[in-house]
Amino acid sequence: MVRAALFAVVCSLVFTPVTVAEPVLRIVRDKSGHAVAFAATGLPEEKLAKLSEEALGQLLAVYVVEKTGASQTADLPALLGKFFIDEDTLRFTPQFSLLPGNRYRATLRPDVLEGLKSDPKNEVTLDIALPVPKRTAATVLTQIFPSAGKLPENQLRFYLHFSQPMSKGEAYTHLKLLKENGEAVELPFLELGEELWDTSGTRLTLLIDPGRIKRGLKPREDVGPVLEFGHRYTLSVDAAWSDATGEPLKSGFTKKFSVEKPVEVGIDMAAWRIEPPAANTKLPLVVKFPRPLDHALLLNKVHVLNDSGRLVVGGVAVSDEERKWEFIPAEPWPAGDYALEVDKVLEDLAGNRIGRAFELAEGETAKQTGPKTAVIPFVVKK
Repeated sequence: MVRAALFAVVCSLVFTPVTVAEPVLRIVRDKSGHAVAFAATGLPEEKLAKLSEEALGQLLAVYVVEKTGASQTADLPALLGKFFIDEDTLRFTPQFSLLPGNRYRATLRPDVLEGLKSDPKNEVTLDIALPVPKRTAATVLTQIFPSAGKLPENQLRFYLHFSQPMSKGEAYTHLKLLKENGEAVELPFLELGEELWDTSGTRLTLLIDPGRIKRGLKPREDVGPVLEFGHRYTLSVDAAWSDATGEPLKSGFTKKFSVEKPVEVGIDMAAWRIEPPAANTKLPLVVKFPRPLDHALLLNKVHVLNDSGRLVVGGVAVSDEERKWEFIPAEPWPAGDYALEVDKVLEDLAGNRIGRAFELAEGETAKQTGPKTAVIPFVVKK
């Protein structure tokens, strides 16, 4: 009897089915709570690692849908973006920000891991409708960067900042670039199907058509440059532009500026002036540039490292027409060695990067070589 009971126990241990966790889809949010990506967890690591980029796109796809619960996505284009694998997790970050007011569906097709055609019955889906924040007051355009009144002829982009999330898909109908005689410049902007909004829906990146900046390209040869040295222009935003709630702006907005000669050389970090703070204070680290740099990139691509190579926690302020960068530490500065770490994607107003011009000379290549960051050491003295 004892042997029989023991045999029964062993059999139950051997033959009891093992429950395998089902893959799970979830939304990924940034520190501010904005939805930025989708992730699928619980996937077999070995099979996941062997998939090509194309197969990853078949395994996990994200769509914009008309309404939550819509049954068909077969005829919808999947969003473009990047995949990242971390053990049993596949993360997809869309190329363009997920926007308030839109509805998204993430679809995971586990059959792809087995090299099989996907059976809809096995698909895992996640629907999410991103809410539009409640309107607290009339929306206004608070600032346009660059803030300077003099811009180079090869100026590349503008940033439009709004007080509340804006509607999407109608930006180019409410924007005009006017010459000094009031005539509108013909098609000055690169009109993208996916407008370049940040995750909050309050900042629009507006690109001047690069084809009319670089010499020798057909758009510039046929139509001419957008901006010309010695002339004055007005970037005009009309009040009819709707915010995310469907209400118009409180008022229109204009930015007037004159055009100077083009800037056609890379950023020279040796020309930067660093003013270290005093130890045991919370005074800012100040960095001054000989010419304005890109406002948005200054906020995100320049960091401070301590002598252990770790990021120093603090906040950033940009001023003096984007010629001045300040870092305010969360805690007082200990005396010691530090470094300013700069991502080499940092640009000036014309798209020139560190050590490399936007418009490359003949024989140069746009491919970045060497380290992705540049470092300037400095010392905080007692």
